[in-house]
Amino acid sequence: MWPVLLLGLVLALVPSSHQRGLSMLDIQDIVDQLGDEIITHQGLSQDKGNVPIAAQQDLTQQYGSSDQNEVSDVPHPVKVHNWGEKLDIGQLVSVDVDSQDQPIILHRGNVVWDETSFDKSFELKKRSLIPNDTVLTLDPDTGVVLNSWGANLFAMPHGVTTDDDGNTYITDAGLHQVLRFTAGASKPDLVLGKAFIPGNDNSHFCQPTSVAASSKAGIFFVADGYCNSRVLKYNQDGTLLKIINGNWNVVHSLALFEDDDVLCLSDREGQQIDCFKAGLDRPKHTNTDDNTGKKIVSYTGVGRIYGIASKGTALLAVSGKPSVRGITIDTASEDQSILDQWGLNEGLTFPHDLAISLTGDTVYVADSGLQRGVLHKFEVVRSIEDF
Repeated sequence: MWPVLLLGLVLALVPSSHQRGLSMLDIQDIVDQLGDEIITHQGLSQDKGNVPIAAQQDLTQQYGSSDQNEVSDVPHPVKVHNWGEKLDIGQLVSVDVDSQDQPIILHRGNVVWDETSFDKSFELKKRSLIPNDTVLTLDPDTGVVLNSWGANLFAMPHGVTTDDDGNTYITDAGLHQVLRFTAGASKPDLVLGKAFIPGNDNSHFCQPTSVAASSKAGIFFVADGYCNSRVLKYNQDGTLLKIINGNWNVVHSLALFEDDDVLCLSDREGQQIDCFKAGLDRPKHTNTDDNTGKKIVSYTGVGRIYGIASKGTALLAVSGKPSVRGITIDTASEDQSILDQWGLNEGLTFPHDLAISLTGDTVYVADSGLQRGVLHKFEVVRSIEDF
């Protein structure tokens, strides 16, 4: 694992009989308790194929889902049923949480991405903007919409990211652009890329997918994406600092470990997660050589990972068909272990993104669906008996 990470903190319950929220727990304590029950990534498929049936069965027996009598002591997301049922949205593509720990979701309104949406040059066939409000802020307790905006701004939105300064970043795969909005603004203060024009040079994107932002460092990263399969690093003014290339297929999601200067990406069709140096401490106005992009670790054979999210030293991910599930990876472990799988038999169909609450006790999964999206809420508990 990356050398700057020590065996440390991962999502866990506050050790109190009066509280079910999360604090952080030393991973080594978990490892000591579980011993051989820790599942390493070598136990998954190593040829970028499906997870072997036997391995799936073993994992289910150990970690199971919410309809079993008990689960492992590893912090485990369990679905909250009947939450947000009144949410009426189109294809749900992304979720994040804002500075008030409220979920922010991004959906496509009356637009659906299917095999007819783009031509062979990756240009959107129907060049029109979505008339619906596509960005919604929800009440974390009820799932009720508190605020909405984004009508007539986006064509095929793909990802939403918020930062500590209250900015909201939207990637639009149809516009081939990244747009940043300050808090409460209806117009972007920063636009990168050329509207509806794909490209692979320094001023163009081709179906960008995700953003990871560090307000502390004044830096953000763009996953670009479906066609270019690269990551671009910018300062807060939108100046390009570096382009990170790799042997990737579809760079679909980003997750940043700010304190450890590590950026991870999911290569969806490559069925792997790669982590490398983020270079957050480098000058923000120059393209001088630095260690940004230096490879640290790869998690292979993890399935078609659509979304990843970080908290402490835990990396959570959701994978699509044929093995629909959530997984929790211990980034501080030397054996690159997968601590848990979750979301089995919980109604996940097309999980596209996920987010972890600021307090670490809730996980939201954006399920795109075929026509209508669903936002799943999970509470992180050690055991079903804690309910």
